Amino acid sequence: MSSAHIRLGTPTRAPRGTQTRAPRGTQTLVPRGTQTLARPGTHTLIRRGTLALERHTHDNRGSGSVLAIALIGAMLACASLLFTLAWALGVKHTVQASAEAAALAAADVASGAIAGYPCERAAEASALGGASLDSCEITGDVATVRISRSVLGFDVAADAKAGPEESSSPAGVPP
Repeated sequence: MSSAHIRLGTPTRAPRGTQTRAPRGTQTLVPRGTQTLARPGTHTLIRRGTLALERHTHDNRGSGSVLAIALIGAMLACASLLFTLAWALGVKHTVQASAEAAALAAADVASGAIAGYPCERAAEASALGGASLDSCEITGDVATVRISRSVLGFDVAADAKAGPEESSSPAGVPP
């Protein structure tokens, strides 16, 4: 081979005056006493004997992705908590509506509008709402009931009272 052909090939040394850099994440051994240029992303780790071990540190690329994933995870956790609380509030309203329906059914039977036993009708009405009748008290035409429903191991209870409207006007005077 001719020397001209060797000159055209890849040079084995960097041209004079240019700075070479090891690939990112690699370690380079530099002879001790050699003046190294301060390059961003490098620092000297160990000096032993006649060699200094220089390591190239990594930059912050990719940290934004980690932060974005963490923020998305936090938002999903907050959203699931809010959805759970909204669902629990809905269950509480459903139980309250069932208690009111059971009290109205018992009051209708107590007033004679419907045939049957008041507390049995209250139990049937509460069962339609997915709850069970805990207590039923009939005083005249007024029915007072307490129902409960178990949701995820927690008991949700509600009280209701139904009957004819109490008038505040004196006896014998129409309101």
